[in-house]
Amino acid sequence: MASKALAQAGEQAGLAPPSPHLAVLVQDLDSMGRFLSGRGRGQDGGPLEVTAEEHGRISRELSEVAAEQRSAVEKALGTVVYAGGDDLLALVPAAQALGVARACHDTVRAPLPTASTGLLFFHHDSSLREALHRAHELLAEAKRREGKHGLGIGYIRNSGAHAECVVGWADGAPPEEALRVFMPRGDSARIRLSPRLLADLIAERTHLDGGADGAGEDHRPLPRGVAEAEMRRLIRRHTTVAPPPGGSAPPEAAPKDDEKLKRAFAHDAVAALARLAPEGRLLDEDAVRVAVFLRQEVL
Repeated sequence: MASKALAQAGEQAGLAPPSPHLAVLVQDLDSMGRFLSGRGRGQDGGPLEVTAEEHGRISRELSEVAAEQRSAVEKALGTVVYAGGDDLLALVPAAQALGVARACHDTVRAPLPTASTGLLFFHHDSSLREALHRAHELLAEAKRREGKHGLGIGYIRNSGAHAECVVGWADGAPPEEALRVFMPRGDSARIRLSPRLLADLIAERTHLDGGADGAGEDHRPLPRGVAEAEMRRLIRRHTTVAPPPGGSAPPEAAPKDDEKLKRAFAHDAVAALARLAPEGRLLDEDAVRVAVFLRQEVL
């Protein structure tokens, strides 16, 4: 009753309703056993010495990491279940989850090994046991990447619909920014997307990057430059631009300015979707579904 009253008060104050989803965050250092057995790098950059003194220093570093992670989670009004420095389990508000995942990842610094992450968004009526299990599966998938250092991210809707993808923490632009592809900010915040965009991208994916199963003439992908241009066209086709606040732009300038915004957004969106796709491809269906979910339900 108290939470409903709070939500109603927020609505009366003009605030957006709270998300019905929560997030489970799990993190684990990559190949920690290998690191501690002397096949890692020490503080001076050389091979890690397998001594009580060196292990004690690492233990102190992990304690500092755990304290920083706890602070990052609690600052976002999340709850730490366990933080040992080498591994982490926390529940965090959905709207803050991507930022918390980044903050916790960044607490791990050299000479410690890299960290992999699993992040699952789940409906508050879903099974917590299942959410925890799936979050750890996402972490395992992230660790199966070549070189590990991955972010496995997914969602489970109340209906049971789900999707997930794995991206690298260090492969180019920050993955959390790419996942926000359909939530433009700044001048592009006026961009509005049609729900048909996802369906059209999926329908054309064999021609865009050959990512779907199939063979033969009908499944031959377009040259990359042509495919990128076609993706930009589809995105522009499914975007509209809301009027600026207060109608500040002169009416005669609106069409030209709107088209410029749409073109800039389409360019950035194609780059972000390629960032989320496997190497050499432009589009990953599940990654697009995750990005759309974040726009609709979380961010």
